[in-house]
Amino acid sequence: MHPYFSPRINKQILLIVCLLCSMTAQAELVSDTETGKKTMSKFMINLAKFVTFPEDSFADASSPYKYCILGNPVMGDALDAAVAGKTVKNRAFSISRIATGGADDLKSCNVAFVSLPTTDEVADVVDALSGTPVLTVGEIENFAGYGGMIGFYGKGRKIALAINKKRLEAGGLKGSSKLFRASTM
Repeated sequence: MHPYFSPRINKQILLIVCLLCSMTAQAELVSDTETGKKTMSKFMINLAKFVTFPEDSFADASSPYKYCILGNPVMGDALDAAVAGKTVKNRAFSISRIATGGADDLKSCNVAFVSLPTTDEVADVVDALSGTPVLTVGEIENFAGYGGMIGFYGKGRKIALAINKKRLEAGGLKGSSKLFRASTM
């Protein structure tokens, strides 16, 4: 096989092309549609089912999952409605919106939904949270490629996950086999 067409080179070229294409200042978001918001909210509940957090991530056995939304709060209302009255592993949910700030505001969260307008801002936040037990989730194109743990992509009801297993495990989090089966990365 010619060296220019080796699978390794092709993967590297594809990665470079994907990174260059996703370096736009604004990205189309999955939650731009009402159906997308509802579908992602259901996924967000399931993340609590399929991700195991370190024991010291919670004050006690009844502490709620603390979900934080950084940046655009577009997911807030849909997530509030989705978690109302729900529990997972005997824990309720607490939803906080963080309009501005950065990673320091997220370090007390279990799940950080990062919805910032530029890829540079997203990369800064996920890099600052690297190695912490905060599950970083986002919906910009190639979120997992920028170092986030779980990235949503698709539209409406047809949403899939890209999971950065290396970052997930580096934060002391464990994903179940069901979580990884839903992933495309």
